[in-house]
Amino acid sequence: MRPESITGVVLAGGASSRMGRDKAELTLGGRTLTEIQVEKLRKLGIGDILLSGSGMAPPGVRQIPDIHPGLGPLSGIHACLQAAKAPACLVLSVDVPLFPAEALGELIAAHTAGITVLACGGEIEPLIAVYDSSLAPRAEELLLSDSRKVRSLMRGVPVRELPFTGSPDALLNCNTPEDFARAEALWNAPVLTAYRPEYRDLRFRQELLGDARTMSYNRAWGGTIPFPEEQWADWYDRWVLQPPDRRYYRYLRDRDGTFVGEMAYHFDPDLPGYLADVIIFAPYRGRGYGGLALDLLCAAAKENGASALWDNIAADNPAISLFRKHGFTEAFRTESEIFLKKEL
Repeated sequence: MRPESITGVVLAGGASSRMGRDKAELTLGGRTLTEIQVEKLRKLGIGDILLSGSGMAPPGVRQIPDIHPGLGPLSGIHACLQAAKAPACLVLSVDVPLFPAEALGELIAAHTAGITVLACGGEIEPLIAVYDSSLAPRAEELLLSDSRKVRSLMRGVPVRELPFTGSPDALLNCNTPEDFARAEALWNAPVLTAYRPEYRDLRFRQELLGDARTMSYNRAWGGTIPFPEEQWADWYDRWVLQPPDRRYYRYLRDRDGTFVGEMAYHFDPDLPGYLADVIIFAPYRGRGYGGLALDLLCAAAKENGASALWDNIAADNPAISLFRKHGFTEAFRTESEIFLKKEL
């Protein structure tokens, strides 16, 4: 299913009794938890967004009161299924602010009928799931009976579980002040994910390679690198579309989905071995992204069968210390370059 066929639902109707204040109004990075979740849905391309709960709805978001108040999260889901403009609803609890938007996109893409629910560690997460809007009458039947748990809605309905393979920290539920303090610490820590770029995304690579400050490390090899549009199709085929046995390429995205750099490796027969490449866009340097990118790249190379990664760095490049900190050691050097290697 595509995001245009989805209504987004942020569940924010709990009593917040263990937190001692309204969870939906807690802030991370200057935004409320409600705003954070709504922004994820908007980035996915969802136009119809509903807020279930009594908090302040951001502009453009419809606030939906419970039809049967006081009966738990199923009551909020029921009201939103009835109010939805789309044939299915992506339900997202307000109190999991670290959960990534890309995983929500995977849930949407996996949904065909009934319910598609996130699963992690052998447990399902009913408040991170896609529900067909046509389940509203079934939800009302349950609310009027003694079976009011959200899981009850899954009986007799096609259910698909989508495994979540990311960090368990992404599912941290902010129920108590201690939970929220941990969420704050994680939120403020640098986070990067690898992203396989679409062809339309190559404008960022053009900007990256053409930025003099970003490419200053490359002075010994000419500095900035032209990347005109007429080269995109051939480059995209060789680096992105081909299997990652000889070449691997990914963008680096931060927590908000902003492109902050690129990482890649390719097989160099002269070594012989896999030669790494990491570039962080200059405006985003100094945030710890370089080390995170190296760790991501090493993990990807190992997963794809490489036994070691190499990099050749100009002898005066201060990035050498970063590579050493992340397990690279000097293999040999020339007059102008140092060749570093890490066994995977």
